[in-house]
Amino acid sequence: MHRAIVAIDSDAKAGFCETALHLDADGVLHAFHRTTGLDDHLATSRSTDLGHSWEPWRRHALVGHPYDACPLPDGRLLLVGGYRHAPYGVRARLYDPRRQQPDEVPELVLRDDGPAPDLGYPWAAPLPDGRAMVAYYICDAMGLRGIEATLFRP
Repeated sequence: MHRAIVAIDSDAKAGFCETALHLDADGVLHAFHRTTGLDDHLATSRSTDLGHSWEPWRRHALVGHPYDACPLPDGRLLLVGGYRHAPYGVRARLYDPRRQQPDEVPELVLRDDGPAPDLGYPWAAPLPDGRAMVAYYICDAMGLRGIEATLFRP
C-alpha cells in the first residue's frame, strides 16, 4: 500500500474534496477537486507516476462542483459539473487532457434553468450512437429532489 498527498494548501485558504480521477492515454493521472475557499473554482492535480507523487495543485477559471471526468471514444475528456450560481444548472468542457487545460476550451451550458442551487453531482457516459448522457440530481421549486439527464452530441 502506498499513500500520497494529492492536494494540500499549506496556507489553509483552500480545501479540496469530492475528487474525480482520470487516467489519460499517456499514463498521466488527473485529479479534479471540488474546492472550498476558492470561490467554487476548480482545482486540479497531476501525477505522472500513477499516484505515487503529485505536482502542486492548480486553480482554474472554471466555477462549479463537483465534477465528473468522462473519457470519450475520440480521446477527449468530457468534464461536467453542477453550477450553483444563477443561472443554476449543469455545465461541461470538452478537451484533450494530454494537450489542453479545461479552461482553454469553451464552456458548454447543458442547462441553466435550475430553480435553486441545490443541484449537481453529475455522472456522464458516452452512448453507442455518439451522443453523451449526463445524469444529475436537481431540486425543483417545491424542494423535491429528482434525477434528470441531458443528452447531447459532443
